[in-house]
Amino acid sequence: MASTRELRRHIRSIRSTRQITKAMELVAAAKLRRTTEATLASRPYALRISEAVRDALITDVYETLNPLLIPREVQHTVLLVISSDRGLAGAYNTGIVKAAIDFINTEKAAGRTVTCITFGRKAEQALNRLGVTIAQSYKHSLTHPQASDVLPLARSLAKMYLQGECDQVQILSTKFESAFRQEPYLHRFLPLSQEDFVVSTAGDAQFTAREQQAEKQHEHMFLYEPGLPTLLDVLLPRYLEAILYQFLQESLSSEHASRRMAMHNATDNANDIMDRLQLTYNSVRQSSITQEIAEITSGALAMETE
Repeated sequence: MASTRELRRHIRSIRSTRQITKAMELVAAAKLRRTTEATLASRPYALRISEAVRDALITDVYETLNPLLIPREVQHTVLLVISSDRGLAGAYNTGIVKAAIDFINTEKAAGRTVTCITFGRKAEQALNRLGVTIAQSYKHSLTHPQASDVLPLARSLAKMYLQGECDQVQILSTKFESAFRQEPYLHRFLPLSQEDFVVSTAGDAQFTAREQQAEKQHEHMFLYEPGLPTLLDVLLPRYLEAILYQFLQESLSSEHASRRMAMHNATDNANDIMDRLQLTYNSVRQSSITQEIAEITSGALAMETE
């Protein structure tokens, strides 16, 4: 059994660890509050630009209006994986990496190739260890991301698709459901289709087939100047940037929520360990005191008998 000195040293060590995890929990909670506000604030903009594109594509020949709308037979996929630069975030990064590996294996089983692009060092490091080749990597050390932070990446992905370097672009990020629930989320980024613009990022219901048909019947109500193709040349890149920014915000909120929960659990575990160690320390100390009293009593009786 450990001595009282070793137990005291162990208790001090656990107490120091508990102070660190508690501080990290408080920091993550403060960051979560800020990022959640930013995430919720950006959702209406993503929804409105989605609705604007949807209204513009109420036509049966929408695929001919812009190269970003033209589908191809998928032989080569670009997968953008969004993770964090730092660890200690529970299952946040491992869940994303597992989902990425599952997607890559599924595509390879279907005879298709996958090129990975990572946004965040943790995904890059994990995928490299697993033997996945990373074509491009971006750091995710953004505490207050701006829309301009995603412009180079959004333009690079669109350029790869337009130049025929890939047949589709998929984004794997984490969807922020609540402070206690975050799920990996796979979204087809390119090519765009009408179905992409009926899904609300703010939780509204999707348009039903009847409502979509009603929209088509009112197609003549919209008049675009200087013309619909010219409008889409400007609007679609803005849409891609807005959606990618939304994914980044959702991922950042999920990271802080997962780290806050992980640090909360670590603090609780430290408290449990300290309680057990304190009980052990008290037991050892009591045994030591009892033994000392017994030795003193035995010595006194021995002296009396002499």
